[in-house]
Amino acid sequence: IPSMPADLPAPRLYRDETDLARMCGLLQAGRGANNGTYYVHTGDLLWWLYYPPLGTSPWEHIYLWDDPSVPGRVLGWALLASDGATYDVYFQPDLRGTTFADAMYAWAEDRLVELARAAGRNRVGVFWVTPDDDVHAGRLARRGFRAVSQDVALSISLGDTLRSPTVPPGFEVR
Repeated sequence: IPSMPADLPAPRLYRDETDLARMCGLLQAGRGANNGTYYVHTGDLLWWLYYPPLGTSPWEHIYLWDDPSVPGRVLGWALLASDGATYDVYFQPDLRGTTFADAMYAWAEDRLVELARAAGRNRVGVFWVTPDDDVHAGRLARRGFRAVSQDVALSISLGDTLRSPTVPPGFEVR
């Protein structure tokens, strides 16, 4: 098990809705920072937690790192799939590329491997990594992860003129 940086507290289990609000607040801060690391939408988190696959309980596998210097602030959190298939780690945007973030990922990965082995799995994975996030993708590559699939992401420049939509006969856009 990798050692945690001396200043990083040990993670603790999820407690209650106050933790959920802090987790959502961290995601909002990350999305607002737009620092190159992808943060899921708070709606995604709520979907994962309140609509899990039958027979699973994600609540038992949520861990939070509290900030010892700022009461009520969460440095990061991890959500592990109860079947050991995947994990996600999110941290305060200012921790991007730090040994703290690396240690959170390593800790969560080690816990996930334990769950995976107990479930008879021989592979684990992580989602929500964009190809252009050199920090996160690099960390995972150094740990031996390889891309096996990629979601399609489309974009359009807002500097171009957007074309008017074509509407089929009998329909209107209001």
